[in-house]
Formats: sequence, C-alpha cells, structure tokens
Amino acid sequence: MRKSSLICVAAAAALVVPAGALAADVQTGVDAATSHTAKADSALIHALSLFKGGDVTRGTKAFTTSRKEMGLARSAAAQARHAASTPAARALAADAQAAVAEQQDTNIVKLATLLPRTHGTVQSQVAQAALTDTTGRDKAIAVLTAVALTAPAQAQAGLAHAVQALSTDRSGEITADAKALVSDAVTPANKQTLATAVKTDVAGQTTAADKLKELLGSASTPDAAKPGLTKAYDAVSAEHGTLADILSRFSDRMPASIRSFVTSIVTHARTDARTMHDDRPTPPTPPSHPTGKPGS
Repeated sequence: MRKSSLICVAAAAALVVPAGALAADVQTGVDAATSHTAKADSALIHALSLFKGGDVTRGTKAFTTSRKEMGLARSAAAQARHAASTPAARALAADAQAAVAEQQDTNIVKLATLLPRTHGTVQSQVAQAALTDTTGRDKAIAVLTAVALTAPAQAQAGLAHAVQALSTDRSGEITADAKALVSDAVTPANKQTLATAVKTDVAGQTTAADKLKELLGSASTPDAAKPGLTKAYDAVSAEHGTLADILSRFSDRMPASIRSFVTSIVTHARTDARTMHDDRPTPPTPPSHPTGKPGS
C-alpha cells in the first residue's frame, strides 16, 4: 500500500474500551475488515497482472474477487460501527473504517491503470469501481474526523494521522486517471464515469482540507498531533494546484464530450487552492522554555 499504515487507532482505543461482548463485537468487525481488504488488494494486483498478460478470463475472475472482498470489508466496517455505542468503542470501530478507506485509496491508481486493458461490461465495472472507491475514501475522511472530535485522548492522534494520510498524495492517482481519459481503449461512457470520479477526487480534497482545519481548531485534538495536521494542510494546499496542472496538461487530448467538464474541474481546483492558501490555519506554537533548557 502506498500510504503508511493507517491501522493505528485500535491499539490505543482498546485501552479504554471495557472488555466484554461489546468490545468483542467491535473487534470482530475490525479484524474482518482488515482481512477482507488484504484479500481485495491481493486479488486486484493479480487481476492487473493477468490483464497485462492478456489473460482476460482469469483477470476478470480476479477483479470480481477483489470487488467482492471490498464489499465484505465495507459490511464488516458497518458491523463494527453499529456495535459501537460509546466514544471509546466508536474509536475502536474507526479502525475498520480506516482499513477500508486505505484500501480504497490504494485501489484508485490500480483501477485507472486497469481500465484501458479491459473491454465491454468489465470495463464499465472497473470505471464504476473507481468512482465507488474515490467516493468512499473521501466520505471516510469525514467519518474519521467526526469520531476523532469525540474520541478518548488515547485514540485521537491515530485518528488524526488517518485523516491526514488519506487527504494527501493524490498526484499519482490523478495522473493515472488522466491517462485513462485520453486512452482510445476506454469508451466515451466509461470516460464520463471516470471523469466524475476525478471531480469527486478533487472536490474531496477540498473537503479534506476543511476537515484538517476542523481538527486543528479543536481543543480535543492533542497538541502532539497538530504539527502533522498543519503539515498535511500545507501539502493539500500545494498539491491541489498540482492536480489542476496535471489535468490541464492532458485536457487538450481528451474527447470533446468530457473536455469542458474536466476544464471546469481545473478551474475550480485552482480557485480552491488559492482559497486554501489564503485561509491557512495558524500553525501551533511550540512550547517555550524561558531558560533555553528543555524541561526546565
């Protein structure tokens, strides 16, 4: 996976979740989600390899397995969420949500790369999967932020880390999407689906910036987590303009049916990048040591 592991919430949250049936039910969902996402990732990597080698039949089967495992992972995350009835339990359940979101995040580049290698119904399914995972990843950022704002102190730093990791590092996926959008092997209908995923991706990063600001402004967010959140916000702000530049470089080669749509995404992204820069939250002030000796 291209992100550092996001599965860092449960270990801390488990310290404050009382033992018993409740904790067991939540942990079962977390474990199942993590297991299914690992299987989904393996199957998608296998599908990409098979399609590259021209084995359409086995490649299609592997892709179908990957999507089935993603569905099971989402169900397991929902199971964990529904079993959680306290802030501590919800923080533990958030680990399942983070596992699914991390896998959706890593799927996006793979799906865009796979798209031009597929045909017919399978290509439509791959395009829809890209849209589904892009949408799901960015919805998860809002969910994880909401949990972080009410979570016990032991879990807040892990949740904040998950939000910042999911908010950044999107240049690779936008480049992969743009290459698929100019490929003659992708049908116009599937390019429209993928263009919608691109719009969701770019708009989702704008929303992610707002969530980072929300965490930075919250009194419940640990001071130790705030420098990382500030760095993530700055990265999102800088990267957002880069996403617009990537799309702009490819837009002239896109078919007329989606070119104006993508051009509008570029325009909004550049405007949002300027707004993010102008509205940058005040960085946290490091603790001062009047004598010049830490810990005095």
